[in-house]
Amino acid sequence: MSIQTRPVRTAAARTTRAPGRRGRRQEWLWCYLFLTPFLLTFLAFTAWPALATLTWAFTDFRLPSRGLNFTGLANFQELARDPLYWRSFANTLIFALGNAALKLPLSLVLAVLLTRRWIWGKRAFRTVYFLPVLVPTAVAGLIFSFLLNPLNGSIPAVLRDLGWIDLRDNLFFGSHAATMMTLIGVSVWQILGQYLIYWIAALEGIPDSLSEAAQIDGASFWQELWFVTLPAIKPFAFIITLLGLVNAFGVFGIVLTLTGGGPGTQSSVMQLWVYSQAFTQTPARYGYISAGSLIFGLLIVTLLVIQTVVTRRQGTPEARA
Repeated sequence: MSIQTRPVRTAAARTTRAPGRRGRRQEWLWCYLFLTPFLLTFLAFTAWPALATLTWAFTDFRLPSRGLNFTGLANFQELARDPLYWRSFANTLIFALGNAALKLPLSLVLAVLLTRRWIWGKRAFRTVYFLPVLVPTAVAGLIFSFLLNPLNGSIPAVLRDLGWIDLRDNLFFGSHAATMMTLIGVSVWQILGQYLIYWIAALEGIPDSLSEAAQIDGASFWQELWFVTLPAIKPFAFIITLLGLVNAFGVFGIVLTLTGGGPGTQSSVMQLWVYSQAFTQTPARYGYISAGSLIFGLLIVTLLVIQTVVTRRQGTPEARA
């Protein structure tokens, strides 16, 4: 007569047992609980404004409300004759292109230098370059509005003392070109450290074996940079470039606090145009504002689509390997 014994489950076996239906249900509930705040925020601040902009662009909606009447392409036809809108549109393009053309190569050069082994004090330099990123954009504009003030700013005063300019010169805000260059320079100073970190992360991801092989072959610093380093970070370079360009279109705080769109309206940008139309004019023509924002938004979406397509075609180094 044989006695059958029931296998004894150890504590480890009990703890590794697959969760039952109740356990899986609790996991799903916790997942949705943590995702709910993001979902609500997305619906409130992204999905609903986008849908409202798309809808209002074809209406005469305004506040104080006078009803909501469909007007077709009337807002877009009026925009075509609005010189301030197209000046703001052009200034935003000039700012974005100039900002990206200056900050991306400069931050790449600094990143290459700060990843060299023979550079002393790299951590201190990285900290110094990153500190302006911690300064809010509007605060940076206020700081430079005092420094560059043509009447009593410290920088124009020093230039006058050196005899490089006279009292009548408004070197930084005297013309449209000077004002745009000043805005671009201040914005680059404020954001340079962020893209420096991006480039450093890309450069430090290059295997050391590539650099060692180039040195064994007798490659100089410039040959290694051109034939090894830059090709290795090419996929990341495209992403960083598109990211820098798209982010540069969001200029607002520096323009508002540094120039206010002046002289006159020569440095007005799209965000400042929307702000002035929505909060400084009565009634606020939200249908008209939505039409202008829709045109500008299509440009941003086009850039994002290009970024997505090219990124998928190039892939990451891991995917290509």
